Amino acid sequence: MIDIAVRDLVKEYEVGQPVLNGLTFQVDTGERVGLLGKNGAGKTTLLNLIGRLYDVTDGRITYNGMPI
Repeated sequence: MIDIAVRDLVKEYEVGQPVLNGLTFQVDTGERVGLLGKNGAGKTTLLNLIGRLYDVTDGRITYNGMPI
């Protein structure tokens, strides 16, 4: 079963300046996931989008098949 699915995610703070562009992945039940990247790569932005603290510019995040 899929717990979190991210499809074609885009987040821009300024028009034409994407922090995340076309990100797609899924996390299945029982999976463990790590998040690595250099400073400014968008790790915190991604977690804030998943936690619903920010609005998605484009794309879709679903939890257990239910879109947010």
